[in-house]
Amino acid sequence: MSPGKSAKKTMKMYYRVTKRTPQPIRREDVLMTVQSSSSRAREERPNILALSILWAHFQACEHGLLREDAAGPWNLTAEPSPGHRRWLQFLKSIITDENWSQWIKDEEEMRRRSIEAHGKVISSP
Repeated sequence: MSPGKSAKKTMKMYYRVTKRTPQPIRREDVLMTVQSSSSRAREERPNILALSILWAHFQACEHGLLREDAAGPWNLTAEPSPGHRRWLQFLKSIITDENWSQWIKDEEEMRRRSIEAHGKVISSP
């Protein structure tokens, strides 16, 4: 490389997260960057995962469940409340295989599995 010129290389590391992960995911270990997209098609259709996360935060605020002095209602705690027990049942019902990180990107598949898992949760005692 000639003097005065530089190059930038970005390396990414991915972790597979399954329901068998021995340690919980810590907030400080998660880094998310948002960059503008050069693709026109991407700009027309927002990322469903980002919208889902924002919707969860909005709903938590609407229901008074998200406060600055407490963990979010989706956090997994050692001693779950009755509401959290339903959340844990939902997670156990929906994350039934190790390739959930693939189908969760498919909006229709995520909707189908969510409705099915929620049905199991509300019908169980």
